[in-house]
Amino acid sequence: MNSNLRHLRLASIPLLLLLWTLLLWGGMHAIRGYWEPDEARFVYVAREMAATGDWIIPHRHGVTYGEKPPLMFWLINLGETLLPLPFGSRLPSFIGVFLSLLSMYGIANFWGNKVFALRTLAVLSSSLLFWQVGGMGQIDALLLGLESSALYLLLRNDRHHPDRLPWAAFLLMGFAVLAKGPVGLLIPLGVYLCLRIATRHNPGPRTRSTLLIPGILIALAVPLAWLATCYFGDAPDGYLHKILYTQNISRAAGGRGHLQSPFYYLLHLPLGFLPWALFAPSAIIGLRKSNPALLRKLAVWALYVVVFFSIPVSKRNLYILFAMPALAMMIAAAWDDLNASAVCRKMATAIFAALAVVSIGAALAIILHNDIPSLATNERVVFSLGTLHIWPWTLLASVAAAATWMLRRPDPQWLKRFTAAACATFAICGWTVFPDFDEIKIPRAIAPLAAQYIPEDGRLILYHINGETLALHAGRTGLRCEEDEDTLLAMAEQGRGLAIFMEKDAASLESRFPGIVETGAFRMGSKRFIWAAYVVNAGEQNPSPPPSAP
Repeated sequence: MNSNLRHLRLASIPLLLLLWTLLLWGGMHAIRGYWEPDEARFVYVAREMAATGDWIIPHRHGVTYGEKPPLMFWLINLGETLLPLPFGSRLPSFIGVFLSLLSMYGIANFWGNKVFALRTLAVLSSSLLFWQVGGMGQIDALLLGLESSALYLLLRNDRHHPDRLPWAAFLLMGFAVLAKGPVGLLIPLGVYLCLRIATRHNPGPRTRSTLLIPGILIALAVPLAWLATCYFGDAPDGYLHKILYTQNISRAAGGRGHLQSPFYYLLHLPLGFLPWALFAPSAIIGLRKSNPALLRKLAVWALYVVVFFSIPVSKRNLYILFAMPALAMMIAAAWDDLNASAVCRKMATAIFAALAVVSIGAALAIILHNDIPSLATNERVVFSLGTLHIWPWTLLASVAAAATWMLRRPDPQWLKRFTAAACATFAICGWTVFPDFDEIKIPRAIAPLAAQYIPEDGRLILYHINGETLALHAGRTGLRCEEDEDTLLAMAEQGRGLAIFMEKDAASLESRFPGIVETGAFRMGSKRFIWAAYVVNAGEQNPSPPPSAP
């Protein structure tokens, strides 16, 4: 009987975390449309993979896509086969968030107790970068889930020494490499080794050999099996060079953009950990006295991640996502000290007071933007505010005002109330605020145009733009053209269809492209596009008009 109850309690944790993931990220996954750049691109590439039947080498616009390995695209196709859209397209992110929470619960439970573990998850869930990346259809949430699970299995092996856990951990690292390259191995293994050094843990020669020799070989075997399939499957010239060199060594050297200072993460680490970053100094001071051993482990973890990604000149804030769980554990470990701090409570009150003011201001701007001269004369502002609804911001302002009211007076449970309000705020943003931006972020105008002008087997011509989100929402495969000559040739091959230009590239379209019969404009956020319907019939100088809309 006791054994059955124990197994029931163990099974309840994953179930509760599954429901928690649905609550906080379900709106971002199930309601919101596909946003550019990464989210729409990955869905588009995955669907092209399914359409072409080439499950080994991803393609974009009919050309090999050598920027990412295929695991993300396989999982997107799996999700779209099993689940309704758009939730199915974001199955990899959902899996990543769930695995991250589950593994961090286990690690925090190792280093503390269940209360510490639950507090860690609450803090992590309500930290800005983790919540945002978890809600987007990007690879990084999946990567974090695989890395976190691998680290959990290695740490669990140190405690219980079951023979199979290291093998499973390195297998997960192999899939992490298949998701986003070598960082899938270097980050979790590096953190684990740093933790061993920081704790002076000696697992013995058997575990050392398991880690350093066959384990790493197992991890490398997963991506190597895919690369071998590409090589012997006649991968196009340059594909392996791009996926191995350009996307790793060249990117680290700045060859792919995102060039940043070595001190980039000094700003973006605390920004990504908002609102909890405001309490981090107090937490560190408290842990130096109460639990220096735990502080040393967490500091080594976070520092390894930050230093690792500070060395390459190419940087993005989401690269340091794996540092967020360590910071969350710092806050959870210093919970009682923070709860007793009047300064921290006042900062918490100020956070929600500021959020209430911003939300009320946004609601008023939506209502009054046509009556305020400085806003009414700005076309971009009018376009953006004119598509938003007032009720999500009113709901957000109400929660922020209620939290401000609760936190204004000393209360022994104020930190618990703050955490609940922070999680509620992110849930509201995911279910109401973010989906409300779809009218701004999604090119809805493209779908009826594509249905009217492009044949079912035709392609959407994209002039000097990648335009994955345009092709995705058009429901047609894209065809990127770099020069006028390429575009004219593509129009002649297509016969009739639609071409998309950035507004800055759209001067004198009719004279440059004689087949154009109709043009128009649309916008997506700050980007302005010109669409051009064309008909080019062989042997005719004056092309016939396009067919009428169905």
